[in-house]
Amino acid sequence: LDAYPQTGKGFLLIGKWVVGAEDKYLIIRDDGKLGYYLYNVFGGVELSSNISLTLGTWYHVAAVYDGTIAQIYINGKLDAFTSAFGDVANSTGKLYLGHNPDRIAENDTFFKGEIDEVSWYNSTLSISEINNIFTVGSTGKCKL
Repeated sequence: LDAYPQTGKGFLLIGKWVVGAEDKYLIIRDDGKLGYYLYNVFGGVELSSNISLTLGTWYHVAAVYDGTIAQIYINGKLDAFTSAFGDVANSTGKLYLGHNPDRIAENDTFFKGEIDEVSWYNSTLSISEINNIFTVGSTGKCKL
């Protein structure tokens, strides 16, 4: 992360969006905290990380939802969670990394930093799987 977003905006890390059908994202907000959101699950409210990310520092972040609990992990440790219920909407929408040109009003134009080894799973990772991915660090992601 090289800079924080403008006040009132966010940097998209990863997201999938179709108007009225699907909205999933993980962003960095202007306070440096992560915001995690799933359409039809969170009741219109983001799950926010407890810690703020520090500029110039690499982080491993993971956001998971198992049908009852949504969680944010930072560097392999649980940082925030909330009870959540609902079906994760799915569509043929595009997957966006670092920028969604259709949501300029909400997000800064482009993520300012580097993103590495992005993964999007169709199942919930366990804490041990998240820790295994974090532990291998710069040697590359381990196979699940």
